[in-house]
Amino acid sequence: SSLPLVKRILEGEIDEFGDKYTAIIETNDGHYVFTGGPVRDDDGSLVGVMLVGSRLDTLFKDIKLQSLADVVVLDLEGDFILSTLPESEEGTSMLQLDSDDVVSTMTTPFMREFTMFGRDYTALYAPMVIRHEDAGIMAVVLPSEFIVSTLATSRNNFSGIFALGTISVIALGYILAQHIAIPILRLRRMSSAVASGDLEQESGIDRSDEIGDLATSFDTMTLKLRERTEEAARLYAEAIQRNKDLADANARIQSTQAQLIQSEKLASVGQLTAGIVHDVKNPLAVIKGIAEELAEELEAEGYAREGLETIRESASKANTIVSDLLKFARQSTPDMQRRDMRETIYSVVRLTEYLARKGNVEVVTDLPDTAVLVRYDAQQIEQVLINMTTNAVQAMPEGGTLVFSLQELDESIEMKIEDSGVGIPSDHLDRIFDPFFTTKPEGEGTGLGLSVSYGIIARHGGHIEVDSELDHGTIFTISLPKTLEGLDEQDESWIDIEEQHVKSARSR
Repeated sequence: SSLPLVKRILEGEIDEFGDKYTAIIETNDGHYVFTGGPVRDDDGSLVGVMLVGSRLDTLFKDIKLQSLADVVVLDLEGDFILSTLPESEEGTSMLQLDSDDVVSTMTTPFMREFTMFGRDYTALYAPMVIRHEDAGIMAVVLPSEFIVSTLATSRNNFSGIFALGTISVIALGYILAQHIAIPILRLRRMSSAVASGDLEQESGIDRSDEIGDLATSFDTMTLKLRERTEEAARLYAEAIQRNKDLADANARIQSTQAQLIQSEKLASVGQLTAGIVHDVKNPLAVIKGIAEELAEELEAEGYAREGLETIRESASKANTIVSDLLKFARQSTPDMQRRDMRETIYSVVRLTEYLARKGNVEVVTDLPDTAVLVRYDAQQIEQVLINMTTNAVQAMPEGGTLVFSLQELDESIEMKIEDSGVGIPSDHLDRIFDPFFTTKPEGEGTGLGLSVSYGIIARHGGHIEVDSELDHGTIFTISLPKTLEGLDEQDESWIDIEEQHVKSARSR
């Protein structure tokens, strides 16, 4: 790009003869006459310069054969460039011009005589004009005895030959640019686009020569790459979807299995409790009554009175446990009605307001603005939420935050009860719904609250999940279907209802 010839083209210079220029350039292989022209892409933007050159000594040797005269070429400083005469240092220096002769030659042809190789020669110097610009000085050298008077005719013939050669070089450069350079540049741009991931490329070259065959092969390769890429993308998407489906199915299986195991535990406890609860409750009532009667009639004092009080309190505690068992074993069939779940949550917040205030717990509700209608037993769901609220407040002895949130899905609703309490150890999470299992201190719980809650949610066709982290809190998630089909409202047996739920879960 430092060459004046190339620089003029890159700068977009256009004169009265067009945008192609010619100059004599010295290379490592000698002097060449180069014709340069711009190379443009399909949008007409300049992308480069093409140079087409002919070696000067070859060109002038051909001229010598046709004109039967030797030719000498000098640069614009009068220094020797080449000659068709035999090589000689003496001849080279003899043929050069000084600055004054150069100036006169540019206006008027200059003739001189000299002796070389033992013969007398006459040389006619004149400007060498290429594309109406002085490119150097050319001298026609003949032995003196062959010089004729028709110098003008010889000059015109030589100029015509040189002009014809120049025109041929320019025409050849234009043909090469149109038929070779432009298609190759287009294929190069296509290959770069394909390498960057654009497989929608087409060459648009329809020719019957070698470049046409290359373009056809390139289009075929791009088409096959596009088809294979699309197939690979399709297979990858299918694999991702199948993995997702398998993960969802596995999660559903694990959830159903956990529910079945829990349901079997509850059913077993229910059957056991239903058989013994009455036989235990009556003796406890007798023990409590006798202890109270003895304490009143005998007016016992000291150790005896304390013993009777201990018997009465122990009987009361045992009676409470038995009552909870009876409630657990004889849970009634849900009174399924279509209600707004938000109203039940607001009711629970009001009922537990004193408990939360006493425990320094802030209760937050995150509920939808519109009604969330679901078929459920409001009293039983209220019992579940109150039980979980009580557990949450007890799990925050230093106070904290309790959040109720409600979300409506396509076929179900989802309630979350989240506290910032002490959390549940990971090895206890699988057992918290088991009857009689509790993490509370001895004497503060029967371990039936969550079991009763689980049974209520199961009879509503839903399920409970728990997620907890020590010292960060616990989240209980309750999912209920919007409609529960197939519920037999005439069947008041909890065990039968539980078995129906288990069969329904297995069929799903």
